[in-house]
Amino acid sequence: MVISVMAVIGFADGRSDIVQFAKDREEWLRTVLELPGGIPSIRAITAQLRLPFLEQAPGRPIPAQPAVSEKAPSPITQISLSLANSSSAAS
Repeated sequence: MVISVMAVIGFADGRSDIVQFAKDREEWLRTVLELPGGIPSIRAITAQLRLPFLEQAPGRPIPAQPAVSEKAPSPITQISLSLANSSSAAS
């Protein structure tokens, strides 16, 4: 999850961007994180980013599903928007 957060701060906009971010910085990441299994795969990143509590938290509406013709925002964008909305609501 730490790698995902750092990648989003570095403007990653999807799972493949997160994996690429980690691969590009693997040597440095190993100095600050324990990575016994190496860089997480895109499957592992996907599993980490499934955060249903963000969509179903009390008082929060469940986001509408986009129409087929609309491009759905990436999970990273959804999380970023959700965090931004919650921080502005707390202010």
